Amino acid sequence: MESEAKKRDLLEQMLLDKNIGPSDLPLSLLKAITGDFSEDHRIGEGGFAVVYKGLLANGLVAVKKLSAHTMDEKFCDEVFNLTRAKHKNIVRFLGYCSDTQGKVWEHVGKMVMADDRERLLCFEFLPNGDLHKYISDAPGGLDGLKTRYQIIKGICEGLDYLHQQNIVHLDLKPANILLDDDMEPKIADFGLSTCFDEKQTRDIRSKVVGTPGYMAPELDGGLITTKSDIYNLGIIITEILTGNREDLLIENVLERWSTTIFDTPEGGTWLENLRVCVDIATQCRDSDIKMRPTTQDILEALNGRPRTATSTQRTTSQVLSMDMSAPSPLERIIRRPERSRVETPEIWSLGSTKISKLLDVYPLKLRFPPSVPDKHNVCPLSLTNRTDKHVGVWMRQTTTTIDPEGRLMPVRICSFDDLDPQTDSEEDFDPTLSSKKVGDYLGSGRGWSYPIIILEPHSTTVLAATLSEEPQRQSPQDPATFEVLMVVMKSAPNLRTLNSSIADHVDITPNFWSILRDFDGEVHRAMLSAVVCEPGTFESVMTSQFEPATSDFGEVLCIDVHPTEKLILVGHLGYFEHVRCPEGYVSIWNYETQEKVMELQVIKHDEGGLYQPRHCRVVKFIAQEKWFVTGDDHGWVHVYSYITKGKVKEFQADDGSSVKLAVHPTKPFLLTASYGDDTKIKLWDWSKDWQCTKTYDTHSAVSCLMFNIRHPDTFASVSADEENPLIKIWNIHYSLHPQPKLLSDQRKVEFLSADIDRKYFIITCGYNAVGTNSAEIWDPQNRKLVHTLVVRGCKMFHVACHPTLPKFVTLLDDRSSLCLWDANTYRLEKMVHPLNFQIIGHMLQDGVMFLTGTENNTRLVVGSEPKIMTVRIDGGNEDV
Repeated sequence: MESEAKKRDLLEQMLLDKNIGPSDLPLSLLKAITGDFSEDHRIGEGGFAVVYKGLLANGLVAVKKLSAHTMDEKFCDEVFNLTRAKHKNIVRFLGYCSDTQGKVWEHVGKMVMADDRERLLCFEFLPNGDLHKYISDAPGGLDGLKTRYQIIKGICEGLDYLHQQNIVHLDLKPANILLDDDMEPKIADFGLSTCFDEKQTRDIRSKVVGTPGYMAPELDGGLITTKSDIYNLGIIITEILTGNREDLLIENVLERWSTTIFDTPEGGTWLENLRVCVDIATQCRDSDIKMRPTTQDILEALNGRPRTATSTQRTTSQVLSMDMSAPSPLERIIRRPERSRVETPEIWSLGSTKISKLLDVYPLKLRFPPSVPDKHNVCPLSLTNRTDKHVGVWMRQTTTTIDPEGRLMPVRICSFDDLDPQTDSEEDFDPTLSSKKVGDYLGSGRGWSYPIIILEPHSTTVLAATLSEEPQRQSPQDPATFEVLMVVMKSAPNLRTLNSSIADHVDITPNFWSILRDFDGEVHRAMLSAVVCEPGTFESVMTSQFEPATSDFGEVLCIDVHPTEKLILVGHLGYFEHVRCPEGYVSIWNYETQEKVMELQVIKHDEGGLYQPRHCRVVKFIAQEKWFVTGDDHGWVHVYSYITKGKVKEFQADDGSSVKLAVHPTKPFLLTASYGDDTKIKLWDWSKDWQCTKTYDTHSAVSCLMFNIRHPDTFASVSADEENPLIKIWNIHYSLHPQPKLLSDQRKVEFLSADIDRKYFIITCGYNAVGTNSAEIWDPQNRKLVHTLVVRGCKMFHVACHPTLPKFVTLLDDRSSLCLWDANTYRLEKMVHPLNFQIIGHMLQDGVMFLTGTENNTRLVVGSEPKIMTVRIDGGNEDV
């Protein structure tokens, strides 16, 4: 072993040459430079070690004396990991000492020999101590923000290096982040760290030790991954920015810092950098490991393109069921402090905050054809509120000239039942037309061209944007622009107070900000544009139609669409053009070729000479057996093969009233329910010769019945009570106690495709002659109304959900407009107006609309009178 003097020389050379690697050090040397580990040299301690200051001729070192109970294996692991970790943001490891000497001790009156073990580590000395000493909730101005940003970035770079070396630290906290003379952070204390094998990504242990308040939730179950360190990182960033470990509220953080840095020209840019850090911390603290970013993701965000105060583009993780990864079209704006001495705009942007992402304006570009306006030359504008608060919306056109003659583009934004282009713009919105359930129009703004509406929590309102006169041909490079303000407050009365106080002029004055502050409100802004485009740039609606109604079969009464084949099953009415014809017919058609596959009379008149009409009130495919089933208006069920046309079974499910049907998608089950006096839903098993194996007492007649395709042991029923329709969710295995009941004013229910946490959702809508003002998305497990969707000035009659995609379609009350919705974003993606299309009369019942196909080839099959139409709808608008 080399002499103590040579090791001292080596240690002093290490302080001058960073390229010299760590070495073994004698215990005698470490005792000498620490005054035999005297209290005067003590500079810190933790649960497993005490740190001393070591004095050398040319500088200082830190000597960490580990607990005598430290296991040799853990000590070796720590030395191994420290030897591999060489980075500017990791504390430099200089050497180690493992000394074991046999000593004689007196124990219970006897002399015994025992090992006296010393385990020590030697590091560079960092004069500013650990990060914990510098954490406070005082912002400290722009210089303080720059320093904190530098510390955050340095910690992230050091952690990224460790993860590249397959080292998981497992005890990141401010006390283990040391700071040098330049406030450069360095990660320290590898006592709990572990090193993965080259291809290893996780480890499971029976027990994981860490610091309470910093440990990732999955560590409670013994799961270790690099994402465990990411969780710690999120808490550290939170503490650096706020002074505590509480959950971040980005708006509060940004507003607190903004008041200290407005006086600087760089303030806006650094607010954006601050917002990025807050966003990173929020993602890092996600309880779901998969939702946390990697260190590479974090560094890409920190090292991104130069950011400005008005930037709103950034990448984030998905949050909840909505798409939070897309940049928000809205940004939060605040008022520049009056004390500011810098020439800056009155309004400052904080960028896209968490609340901004819960608001939505869609689309951001309104596209109109250069033709005379009519009710179909409309661009629907969706305003969405996904917060728990109320939102007031103002809109105004901001451009002064648009066409060669210097006129404003004649854009009107109004209710769909007010599309008369001659109507005075001040009367575009009539408060009496608004649905109190979703929002109220507050009046007509003059400085702001369009009135104010209030969006209820978790709701979408769709308005009609149209041209009030034929536009002049214009260049697409010269769009009209609109400003949209969305003001978030706790209640609608507060928004009405704000509206009345500003006298319909939404000029952002000191009075505006004063009221906003009094009611704890905040303002978010989006910019829209409107442009007249060439006709060829518009997406054409691909429709096809055919007429299965003939004098031989009768008119179309109900339809069903095959789940896998391009077949439509049609039930016919015993009338054609008001003339009676043979009743009880069904037919099957290929909706792509529009060719008839078969027809069959399944119900025949036989009532002892007394004529009683019997129609196919409902038809369903039983795809797995290549059968179809129909129910008539006297409670009978008829099952046939559509291959051989042979009768499979005929039985009476109910005594004398029309019957509802639902077919299980995989099991040999058929549900029947009565629209009359029988209050039982019955489950029939065709594998047991059509035995009724279960009944479910609904206590009322049933108007709607269907299985959940994604969770097929679940089905829904809707009571036929016109005043209080009750939706019940059932499990086929339990006939006595249904799952949650939903009291809704809706009468049509569809299951929505969703697999988030094994949940399912339902869409409800009206289907009777009155219709309803909204469609609703429900979480039946929690009996919670998730979101309400309204097309202003229209009622909705029907809903159809896609079997595999989170898409659904509703039918408006003009019976010729179809709305395609995205259930993730709650946006109206497209409004379709097929030509010569109208659903009327007896078609307002089950079996009207069906969505089928794939994401890139989605078709809507619609039963109309007297035709059947297919509409190609493959997504949303091209320009967002």
